Amino acid sequence: RFESITKLPEELRPSLSLYFHWAMFSEQTEIKYREKKQRLAKFLQLIGDNPKVLIIKGFSLARNYPVPSHRWCGDVDIFCFEQSENVDRIMEASGIEVDYSNPRHSMFRIDGLKFENHRYFLYNRKDSEEKEFELFLQREAEGCFHQSDSQIVLGTPMGNAVFFLKHTEES
Repeated sequence: RFESITKLPEELRPSLSLYFHWAMFSEQTEIKYREKKQRLAKFLQLIGDNPKVLIIKGFSLARNYPVPSHRWCGDVDIFCFEQSENVDRIMEASGIEVDYSNPRHSMFRIDGLKFENHRYFLYNRKDSEEKEFELFLQREAEGCFHQSDSQIVLGTPMGNAVFFLKHTEES
């Protein structure tokens, strides 16, 4: 977002005070992004080598930005396939409180950063259309790991797009 301002013709650029406000916001967003990466590294240390982790939503979408660290995102949404409950147990064994109050995902904090550990992608799993979308998203997620040697990967652009469309439909 911020980078686009410099490409505007002079007469369309915002006031200097607004420009500085946006510059400060961008800098704060960069700092928060680095902090999120550090907490994500700590999360990976805690879970060890076992579970595969797919990062979905905001943090995954950041890579599509000209400057990924300028994409603001609040929490880290993860999908751990059939290992979701195991990840929750690891967090609890590490002294981290896990909140199970949301039927869609568990939630825990690592050094103040909220993680949402999604049990599945979609929430109305009774509907046959939803079941098909859920299977599609899980196949997309599995495909990410076939192309990577990493334990943690970002969702595919198509998977993220479908997930966001379905996710906003349910909100």
